[in-house]
Amino acid sequence: MTLQGRQYGDLSDVPPAVRDSYFPESNVDLKGEIALGKGTVIWGPAKLFGDIKIGDDCLVSSFTEIKANQGPVVIGNRVRMQHGCFIDGPSTVGDGTFLGVKVTLPNDKYPPSRRAAGVSIGKNCIIGNAVVFIPGTSVGDNTVIGSAALVTKDIPPDVLAYGSPARVGPPRSEYDEKKKKWEEGAG
Repeated sequence: MTLQGRQYGDLSDVPPAVRDSYFPESNVDLKGEIALGKGTVIWGPAKLFGDIKIGDDCLVSSFTEIKANQGPVVIGNRVRMQHGCFIDGPSTVGDGTFLGVKVTLPNDKYPPSRRAAGVSIGKNCIIGNAVVFIPGTSVGDNTVIGSAALVTKDIPPDVLAYGSPARVGPPRSEYDEKKKKWEEGAG
């Protein structure tokens, strides 16, 4: 495991001050080649297995499971994962992306199978609560996926997509305008 650029054999080898800054609760299960960037925090209970790289200043909330036993999982900088997310490798999540509660990125398109197909999410995306991705799909940068959507095909950048199956809707700018009005108390 790599923390702040230093290699450690396992969690018991990590100095308490460093360990506590990454894992405020002790019930985090880590196995494999895991690299965590500076300022990243993982709240337990959580499980991380395999070849996983998580960038700087990320938050992984409790009850999240990240498995990379069929390919690596790469998570960019400043990613926020809410409670109960599931990510299976090979998958990527771009810088500045938000994953809502119980977002699911599985890797087996036709289970049970020996072949894995990951999910790729671009930079600065917002993925609503309980979104499920079909393995092999991708989401372009700056895209918003509405809560409870089922992503069955690739979603282009800079749009809002919602529904089951997810359909492309208005441009991202419309979402940003509505969000701003709501935050100002006008919407």
